[in-house]
Amino acid sequence: MVFKAIRTTTMIKLSILWNRIFSIMKKCFIKVLATLLPIMTSAAFVACDGDDEDMTPSSIPSPTICDADGNPVRVKKVGSNIWINYDEDGKLTSFCDGSDTYKFEDSKFVFDFDGYSVSVLLNSNGYISKIYCTFDYKYEDESYEKGRATVTYSYNSNHQLSGCSISESGSYKDSEYDESGSWNMSAKVNYTYSDGNLVKVVFNNSENGVEDGESYFWKYTETDVFEYGSVENTTRQLPYYMGKVIDGISLDFGSVFGVIGLYGVGPVDLPVGYDYSYTEVWDEDGDVYTEDGENSYTLSFTRNSNGTLKTEKKDNDTTLTYSYEDASRAMTEQDEFVIPSLKSQIKNLFKHHIRK
Repeated sequence: MVFKAIRTTTMIKLSILWNRIFSIMKKCFIKVLATLLPIMTSAAFVACDGDDEDMTPSSIPSPTICDADGNPVRVKKVGSNIWINYDEDGKLTSFCDGSDTYKFEDSKFVFDFDGYSVSVLLNSNGYISKIYCTFDYKYEDESYEKGRATVTYSYNSNHQLSGCSISESGSYKDSEYDESGSWNMSAKVNYTYSDGNLVKVVFNNSENGVEDGESYFWKYTETDVFEYGSVENTTRQLPYYMGKVIDGISLDFGSVFGVIGLYGVGPVDLPVGYDYSYTEVWDEDGDVYTEDGENSYTLSFTRNSNGTLKTEKKDNDTTLTYSYEDASRAMTEQDEFVIPSLKSQIKNLFKHHIRK
């Protein structure tokens, strides 16, 4: 699924929402990002009210953040594999989320390829308010998966993510195994703040459907609790790993949108870690199963002299180093990172029933 709601029993399974990807997924669900959303997804998709819903995508944004002196800068790189490219006007042209590359072919905030179409809407403050996906993926043996998903984000008066709603429905046919089915999923993500710091994220996800003539249900709840030290987040950036927890979507590009400012304002202070716990309930062959789990992670940061994030680290993972450019000057051809050829990874947002 697209959303970060499902985790494989070790961490969350596909995304919904893209490292910590909570995984837990059973029955071939591709993690519905109920998690992550904002923070897109957190990240995150809301119920689609109908075919006539206005889902006209926004224009390509020109995201910037301000350093401690009020100077606009753009995030160019996070770690060794996450790149963001802009044109001479500062508009996004392409980016790599660490595994896959995405390009914008026209002036609209859209990914459209390989049977998948993803449209992104921004609110008046330039934050992601809605992500709408349709998919119609066909295989050579006439197997297929098709459906749609919507994620909607809301923000509080402090410009911080306050809620995320997700809705997804679809159907599939697996010719090789002579199976077919359909599913409906809904999820909500709630965020709790204290003195401008995000202290708790709660994901509630439920899904029901039919697999090869048999009905099933699946429910997933996750709670993430952040802890803070005394180091101020001067620039109010949303750290990469924090975005992976709360964006509501399961793919890594949700975290990229977070670090460049498209998921609103980050916490007042920098987190020192977070605890997560989950409960998964599902039925299988008429029996109901429950699984619980929990874990804890540490986070550490350093800052540049202008207050922007310099490095970020989660537990013993590789340290991520941030690179920036002055947003007040025009881009040059030499500024653009060379990125690998575009690969269609949007389908990983959704759960795949077909066993290819």
